Amino acid sequence: MQVEAEVFDAVAHLAAKDERPRLWETMTGIWPRCTGYQREMTRQIPVVVIERAAMPHLD
Repeated sequence: MQVEAEVFDAVAHLAAKDERPRLWETMTGIWPRCTGYQREMTRQIPVVVIERAAMPHLD
């Protein structure tokens, strides 16, 4: 994954049923067009959570 100049390993998963509403609200607050896209679709737009991968411990 790269965010600006920082590059790191990441893991992605679909948002869980209980976390999706909060994340969808945040996402549509940033990208309001997603609400319109969702209305035009018959399927639910997936919300993908990307998290920084755990760093291995060097002992």
